[in-house]
Amino acid sequence: MINLVFAPHIWDRDHRTLLDAPAVLLTGRIERSAGTLNLSVRRTDVLDIAVPEHRRRIGHR
Repeated sequence: MINLVFAPHIWDRDHRTLLDAPAVLLTGRIERSAGTLNLSVRRTDVLDIAVPEHRRRIGHR
């Protein structure tokens, strides 16, 4: 497991897309401290992948 750490300006700009996109590519720096892994996210990109329609509706009523 790895923790994702977003600078406020990146989260403010991209959080809705990150929560709604079927897949994203996150680029950043991996940091390790006392056995914990963090990815300090510097860039986000949405990946275009085909998702079956029934999968998109899971959790949305």
